[in-house]
Amino acid sequence: MLNIIKKILTTWPSTESLKKILLTAEKQSVVVPALDVDRCDDCSECVSLCPTRALKVENQEGVKTFSILGELCIRCGRCVDSDQGCKKGALAYGFRLPVAARRKQAFHQTYRWAEDKYILVEQHHREMPPTPNSVLLGELLRNSMSFRELDSGSCNACELEVNLLTAPQYDAERLGIGCTASPRFADAVLITGPVSRNMKLACERTYSAIPTPKVVIAMGNCAIAGGIYRDSYAVFNGAESIMPVDVYIPGCPPSPPAVIYGLLMAMNRK
Repeated sequence: MLNIIKKILTTWPSTESLKKILLTAEKQSVVVPALDVDRCDDCSECVSLCPTRALKVENQEGVKTFSILGELCIRCGRCVDSDQGCKKGALAYGFRLPVAARRKQAFHQTYRWAEDKYILVEQHHREMPPTPNSVLLGELLRNSMSFRELDSGSCNACELEVNLLTAPQYDAERLGIGCTASPRFADAVLITGPVSRNMKLACERTYSAIPTPKVVIAMGNCAIAGGIYRDSYAVFNGAESIMPVDVYIPGCPPSPPAVIYGLLMAMNRK
């Protein structure tokens, strides 16, 4: 007994502060390819290599643009591989996505072709204000929220990260964040997976069972845009096909600090 008391008195608490968790989330946020405009000669070969069409070239009204859609990037490395990707090394990992965002445009990079080279038009679009549901929910709940975790056909990597929210170093419940088994007691739904056809009805019923106001958090690339399963006959390319999404957390899978960051954003506390 004395040894137990001694250990308690001499062991530092393992729970991390909220400030450290948020800093960790920002430090470990997803990095996707960026374009080196001085090396790109507009060959567009990288576009055909991307399995999820995260790279896109458009020509509208004489204006040619090259876009990198971060929410679609699965970091397969094909476009940055010198053997099968860009031979001139115009693409390399270097664009850090926001930990979480209220609009997918925050994950986009846009370049415009002008004077025989691409020019950066926009990165990290201006963050949009909270959705009305987030504002109203934040006013009603103040500093607490219960969410229902909904697996819509994921590989279970995201679920492993969600389980870690209760680990001593994170302890999300001290922040007022809890997970509930019933959607009828939930304030939000944390959805993972690309929404398989077999889960479509379950997703619709879960969303309708949550009382209003409610928010939807899409966790992981699959829930945001289909991920590696994008455009498969068996999936609906993410949560937006079933329900309106208020917050997006990119990653495959996102880390526990990133999930906490996104949940706080959904509560309008971030």
